[in-house]
Amino acid sequence: MTFVTRLFLIFLLCQTSFSFSKDQVFDSIFGKIKITEPLILDIIDSPYVQRMKGIDQHGLVYFNKDQRTFNRFDHSLGVYYILKRFNVPLIEQAAGLTHDISHTTFSHIGDIVYDHYDDVLSYQDSIHFWYLKKTDLSKILEKYEYNVEDFLFKNDRYQGLEQNLPDLCADRIEYNLHTGFVYNFITKDEVEEILTDLHYENGRWYFETPSIAKKLAGLSLYFTENLWGVKTDAIIYKFAASAFKRAMNLKVISFDNLHFSTDKIVLEKIKSSDDPLIKGYLKRCNNAEKYYSKGNRFHHNYSVYQKFRGVNPWIKVEDSFIRLTSLDMDFAIEYLRIKELAQNGSFYQIDLGI
Repeated sequence: MTFVTRLFLIFLLCQTSFSFSKDQVFDSIFGKIKITEPLILDIIDSPYVQRMKGIDQHGLVYFNKDQRTFNRFDHSLGVYYILKRFNVPLIEQAAGLTHDISHTTFSHIGDIVYDHYDDVLSYQDSIHFWYLKKTDLSKILEKYEYNVEDFLFKNDRYQGLEQNLPDLCADRIEYNLHTGFVYNFITKDEVEEILTDLHYENGRWYFETPSIAKKLAGLSLYFTENLWGVKTDAIIYKFAASAFKRAMNLKVISFDNLHFSTDKIVLEKIKSSDDPLIKGYLKRCNNAEKYYSKGNRFHHNYSVYQKFRGVNPWIKVEDSFIRLTSLDMDFAIEYLRIKELAQNGSFYQIDLGI
């Protein structure tokens, strides 16, 4: 083998190596996120992960012009960033990147379409294992000597990623910060301030400064009361779910469309239908305020018992951990008020047009 041939082969090897591990950089609310880990890069390149770019985080922003949002990919990338920043194991970082992969189009519309009402596991959580096995991620995992079971985010090993309310976890931290940012309630500097004061040790997320903890926790209370599954948003979900069910019964859209396609593709299919019921439901989605009024427990035809998503962070005080509600009475009062509000439900009189 000549010297020139050897140089050429070395060049090819370098090029091949580079192509398999080319770094990627993403803009985010946390600044630039640089991905260098081969496992994470391979996961990001999966078409099933890329699909999340076409899944809206809040579900039905297409019908609610006042709602600001972001996509499931950006949220999942943020979860990965938080886990990496706080030095959790690589496989948990990867699980964070794919924890929302099984969301149907329009996010939580699947809960209503399939009549899945569970305060702990949403519809996408209940199908997560099945969904992972349907994707190319099992082969990617095998390449790095992992398996699908290692990817299940609802397990006791991944306490950085998921914990029960009212505790913090990377998922909960990200969507509160991200939603707060897109609604201009916090700046990028405040996002960094919150993450700088935040710690993760021995399976516990905690703050050192109560006032900074309150910035994050206050977002969770505000959005529970004013955004997530309440008021107009809840009504639009009802109308949209009716349109989706009708479209599935008429085979306008399929099971696979709902689980493996994107919001815009599915919405265009539904909009293309000439079915008068579907058209009526979509009309109501676009003008929801005209088709409902506030009811009460005794006079209503639609009720919503939303999930209380308020967080109550731990604060480290000397050698002890104390809940924010025990240190800040104003926060405690607001926390209990909104929790009771969610538990009591909301009642509406809606016009389904049928």
